[in-house]
Amino acid sequence: ASASATGRLARSRGVACARALGNRTLIVSKVIQSYPNVGSRYPQTSASSQAAPTPPARPGRRRSLRRGFFTIRSMGGEGTTNTTSEVRLQYVVLRRDLWRGENEGFVSWPLGAIVAQGCHAATAALWASRDEVDTKAYCSDDNLDHMHKAVLEVKGEAQLRTLSEKLTKEGIQHKLWVEQPENVATCLATAPLPKSRIYPHVKKLQLCKASVTK
Repeated sequence: ASASATGRLARSRGVACARALGNRTLIVSKVIQSYPNVGSRYPQTSASSQAAPTPPARPGRRRSLRRGFFTIRSMGGEGTTNTTSEVRLQYVVLRRDLWRGENEGFVSWPLGAIVAQGCHAATAALWASRDEVDTKAYCSDDNLDHMHKAVLEVKGEAQLRTLSEKLTKEGIQHKLWVEQPENVATCLATAPLPKSRIYPHVKKLQLCKASVTK
């Protein structure tokens, strides 16, 4: 009798489990019918299916700071024709010993005097090359607010004069500013040219890192 009762109990539990499982299956099937897109977020793929095409890479921002340049990227704005790939640069090279007091007179030049030397050389280089195509483009109305300059430094007068001789030999138009009446070379500025034309001749020079202190 006990074995018969145990069998009936097992059968009743099995029926109850089957009914519960059937109810759950029915509920899941109804949910799928109501929401046919369920599971589409992670579609199954087979080995034979083709791989999804790789999306095109987003254009990244080019580095605007490179060794030997203060400004490489165009400042933007309408009318800008001076793009990064064809930017025209004017280099200004200063003497480090002038503000460090390491020159022959051991006198540290004030900031204003050093800036004046750079202005003299840059202005003279622009005027001397005023008929050149690159200078005309550099000083054009469309480019007037988008000029690019790079300020470098050399150790002293001897290195400045050596650089001037090298640029002259390579056909790079420039102005070596010689302060009078002292007859001392203080600064050098090139005419505006595409950076690919000038950079190979000045790439070993350092950026001017003079600090302004009170």
